Amino acid sequence: FAAARRAVEATAARGVAVGAHFILGLPDESDTELLDRTRIINALPLATVKFHQLQLVRGTALAAQYDAEPGRFRLRTSEEYLSLVVEVLRRLRPDMAVERIASEVPMGFHHLTQWHLTRVSTLWSLLEKRLTARNAYQGEIFIPLRR
Repeated sequence: FAAARRAVEATAARGVAVGAHFILGLPDESDTELLDRTRIINALPLATVKFHQLQLVRGTALAAQYDAEPGRFRLRTSEEYLSLVVEVLRRLRPDMAVERIASEVPMGFHHLTQWHLTRVSTLWSLLEKRLTARNAYQGEIFIPLRR
């Protein structure tokens, strides 16, 4: 992470708009830790972010890791994931553009998950409805870091 932070900061210092990708729900990561890390994201000089749900892809080291130690993982349903995304957005800096909230892996490549059944466009629609129903929005509870 330290190397990535230096690269982001050096690139932004040269006037280049920087974006970053974040996987929500890595092994051993609790929701509390994940939401706390939103402060780190906010502190980076990022113009854009792309979020991805944890997906296990057949034949990868991560899938093998899951098979060996499934207790380290929390495989979320689309509903659980959307609840998490709402909470991330509420804490995310309001000036940061969110370009993606999920990704898609082609059918037949999934290992134990059903994410191929839900299209990203459907998730965007469901997210908008959920935010509206809760009267929630990006940056709603954003607290700037004091230096």
